[in-house]
Amino acid sequence: MFYNLCTRFRSASLAHVNSMLREQLDQATTANQALTADIHKLTKDWQRAREELEIKEAEWREEEQVLEKLLYKNSL
Repeated sequence: MFYNLCTRFRSASLAHVNSMLREQLDQATTANQALTADIHKLTKDWQRAREELEIKEAEWREEEQVLEKLLYKNSL
């Protein structure tokens, strides 16, 4: 009888631990999904910013070349 009581207690305890671990796993999964979504958004934003910067740099280089040509012509 004592053995059955211990077995039942251990079983109930393990079931409780299992339930808590499943809940923690669900919470971790939810947090992981949110972080993954954040990473995708940040990556997309970063790529867009990098592309905009490359366009601006090309425009500045073009402008710099035009100004250098104007300065060269005016110095003659």
